[in-house]
Amino acid sequence: MKISGPVSVCILKHDDKHIILWGDKHGDKRSYCRCKGNQKDCKFISAFVLEIKDRYDLFIESPWYSQEEKRQLIGKQFVEVNAMRAIANTFFQDMYFHRINSKATSKRVHFTDIRTENTIRPLTDVVNAIMNIVYGVSDTQGNLSWIETLQKYSTTQKLKRFVNHIMKDKEHKIHKQILKLPRGEQQLVRKFHKDMCRMLLSSTRAYDNSHYRLFNVEQKDYTEDMLNVLNNLLIWLSHLKDIYTICRMLFYMHKTHIVMSYDGDYHSQVYKFFFTEYLSRTTQVYEHKSSNTRCVVIPSHYLHEVFPKTPV
Repeated sequence: MKISGPVSVCILKHDDKHIILWGDKHGDKRSYCRCKGNQKDCKFISAFVLEIKDRYDLFIESPWYSQEEKRQLIGKQFVEVNAMRAIANTFFQDMYFHRINSKATSKRVHFTDIRTENTIRPLTDVVNAIMNIVYGVSDTQGNLSWIETLQKYSTTQKLKRFVNHIMKDKEHKIHKQILKLPRGEQQLVRKFHKDMCRMLLSSTRAYDNSHYRLFNVEQKDYTEDMLNVLNNLLIWLSHLKDIYTICRMLFYMHKTHIVMSYDGDYHSQVYKFFFTEYLSRTTQVYEHKSSNTRCVVIPSHYLHEVFPKTPV
């Protein structure tokens, strides 16, 4: 079967459970595939998921909301500019009602982009402000508080300390989610976090120099340094999002046999790395990456194995 929207799919198996990782290409405003020939053979990801008869949990890289925020957003939708927004709109109501109807429904939907949470949001605002400046999305002169926030995080070590603080904060959603896991899985997540921080420190060292030049060296064009700071901030904040999503997936794997995620392809690869390298008895069953067509192919026999109750 050909499924349009994602640019990659990876199917993993852990004991009698399946993990399906859908990868999206952020920034690509094309929601549907660009396959040559007859596109009627391609089914959009939302339509495919809606037809699944088996019980599942779906985790979408869309802004996380508190229960009060969810109530205020009932009936509203995102502007559909890409596949990620389209699938978020499809399951927007399920995001709220899954806690109420979880025992009666065959699906649960979770929005997992924790980077909108209040403690993390100041740095997320920095990311958004730099993106607006570099890519000319909008005028950011109205609110310059993000500059003060950026000044506080002048080195990668300070970013690491911020991330570690979030991980240890007993009142934070991420820490609480870790504590919901069995002790053995808690240890796996913390080891993964430690290993990833070590890797991120080595891969984001250029952040320090670019940050210094932005505030201390007069330049004709600051674009290169701003992009460098932006990319490195995204990497560290993505790590928090990945930890949270991985913990959520592990938690619900004890409740269902199928967990799926629809995230940026970078995140999907991180999840694949965690599950195959840290969670024992997990193997890769199938993987497919598209060549800029926003369409992935899954052979029917794999679909029958993962979704035995669903006609394919």
